[in-house]
Amino acid sequence: MDADFKHKLGAAIKERRRICGLSKQKLALMIGINRLTLRRIEEGIGNPTLDVLLKICDGLDTSLASLTARAEGREPDYIYSHEELK
Repeated sequence: MDADFKHKLGAAIKERRRICGLSKQKLALMIGINRLTLRRIEEGIGNPTLDVLLKICDGLDTSLASLTARAEGREPDYIYSHEELK
């Protein structure tokens, strides 16, 4: 992943987490990852696997497409919740 994109994706994750009213600790516990791992992802220095990104999306009730659209500086055409994608 490009370093600039990782920073932007991390910022999009952090923004969505705050909108959801979740602390890093709460989200990490909900999705079963370490809080420090989440912090590194939000700071753009982590290298998350697809599985971890999907867990984050699940915990934030959003889609990976929505998060990547925000990271690319565009509004998603539609913000899908995880439930709508099942």
